[in-house]
Amino acid sequence: MEYIFGIIFLLWLISKIFGGGTGGAAGPNAFAIKIEKRDQNRNIISMRGQPSIKYARELALYIKIYDAEEQAPVISTFEGTSELESKIYEQRLRVGHIDTGQYWPDWMEVCDFTDQEIIGPIKGQRKLLVRAFLWDINQPAHFKYGYTEDTAGCVDLAEIEIPYNFINVGYTELDPNRLKVQGLSVQLAIGLAMSDGSLDRREGNVIKKWMKEAVELAPESDRTKVKNSLNKALETGSKKAKERKTNINYICKQLDKKAGVAEKYDVLELCLDVMSADGKADQEELAYIEEISKNIGIDYKEITKLKERRLLDLELPEAATADVDKALDIDPSWSQDEKKKHIMKLYRKYNSRINSAKNESQKKSAQSMLDLCAEAMKKYG
Repeated sequence: MEYIFGIIFLLWLISKIFGGGTGGAAGPNAFAIKIEKRDQNRNIISMRGQPSIKYARELALYIKIYDAEEQAPVISTFEGTSELESKIYEQRLRVGHIDTGQYWPDWMEVCDFTDQEIIGPIKGQRKLLVRAFLWDINQPAHFKYGYTEDTAGCVDLAEIEIPYNFINVGYTELDPNRLKVQGLSVQLAIGLAMSDGSLDRREGNVIKKWMKEAVELAPESDRTKVKNSLNKALETGSKKAKERKTNINYICKQLDKKAGVAEKYDVLELCLDVMSADGKADQEELAYIEEISKNIGIDYKEITKLKERRLLDLELPEAATADVDKALDIDPSWSQDEKKKHIMKLYRKYNSRINSAKNESQKKSAQSMLDLCAEAMKKYG
């Protein structure tokens, strides 16, 4: 199905580039993006120019990254920078109210990513394609595996292609180490989920979703092999967890030897998702994750800082006047529990961002999101 999405998306993209746009600025004032390398492995994405709009709109910015040679999307190891339904890289940023004629005259930093946190389809020197979509917030985008069928809300697009070196093993390059690392990740996650002696349905669903994505992102010829390997790891991990025999130190030692930095980030993200699945985190679970991060050589505090650094100086709506469902990306088809879980996850994220904000503008932005979360909490009990 993702290939169909890709064809539809490509046809739409061609129409946008060759005359199908909405008549915005051209030439030097056109909406544009650029990428700059900073601090060795940090990549800064900036934008400027005039959006192609014929009337005032509330806009959001979507940043997508692809391997240009493969025309394949890039994976993010952080949930905060991925699609709502997959691990594919996506930054969703609220731009706010933009009127006709308004524009950004100077380059403005909008987001960043590090070399360690992204995984392309193939390791090594490649061509990286970054696309920035300006989207009407009343017609939100729903990307899946890097593409979307419904492009009605897109008002402008900018893209740039640069040489780039993917330092992590590609997700289409199946090797024995990757299978081993994925299996160890599942064992750690199930050990955390069953640390109280039982498996909560919501925690189990998080692990199953992670496994499903790992299978779907593998080359088609290897999917059965990956699925069988992960199911075996789940069975082994569940048995050991029931018997209280999950050996965290041994599993982490194996991960430290075989996993790359991105895969280590990924297992920590998986464990964080499992921990937050039931809407609460006890001290035993927090200690479990801290022990994992220490044993695989990843500073948990640094991971938190890395994730929270993505807060930008963007205009946000007042909670009293905003459509909280749209503002918080709440899918109306979700169950009550799924909506509550999503709201609480956002609340925790922006609550920590207030403490890591660099200036008053960032604090105000984070507080606006917290106010929206509070409104959503009232709405959904």
